[in-house]
Amino acid sequence: MHAPGVEVRPLKQMTGSAEFNEVFFSDVRIPDANRVGDVGDGWRCARTTLMNERTTLAGISLDPVSFLGGTRKDPWRSFLESVPDRRHPRARQQLAQLYIEAEVKEITAFRANSARRRGMQPGPEGGVNKVFNAEYNQRRSSFAVNANGVAATAWLPGDAATEARVTTFLRARANTIEGGTSEVLRNQMAERILGLPRDPDADKGLAWAEITRN
Repeated sequence: MHAPGVEVRPLKQMTGSAEFNEVFFSDVRIPDANRVGDVGDGWRCARTTLMNERTTLAGISLDPVSFLGGTRKDPWRSFLESVPDRRHPRARQQLAQLYIEAEVKEITAFRANSARRRGMQPGPEGGVNKVFNAEYNQRRSSFAVNANGVAATAWLPGDAATEARVTTFLRARANTIEGGTSEVLRNQMAERILGLPRDPDADKGLAWAEITRN
């Protein structure tokens, strides 16, 4: 990462933090001693790394409120307590839907992690769950903010729970970008899982060094 030509540009988020980056390579040369895998096999190594990352991100839910006060609470119970009018029929219906989606997500993440523990290569579950989890976090954090009305737009100093809830809402916007955008992952699922036709690729079969550049 400190080699000449490697440039890291932090991406500043709406929360004010920068937790992931753009990385640019300009005429970077890597010694053969640092090579991973065979010559010409770099894309397979990179893809395996990305698939492991997506499997990890697929299991992450944003629950900062559940850690407040130094004591970890059950994330779902913490989320329920953040909804002031959870007896309202519409709120109950939305909560039930979110609970169902959370259970489906956890089961799929368990399948992917179980396969990895058996020494298998990461499968499509990582990409599928990464897309689902990113959009699930956005739906859930949006619901929590909407359920709290004006309390989620202005709060008293020291109200750490509301501040964490709003930060979660803002932070969730990045979930569909980091670790592979949802648009790219949907293309991969369409081609590699559903078997849909790929876009024409004039550089198919060429090594990276032979690909046409502008």
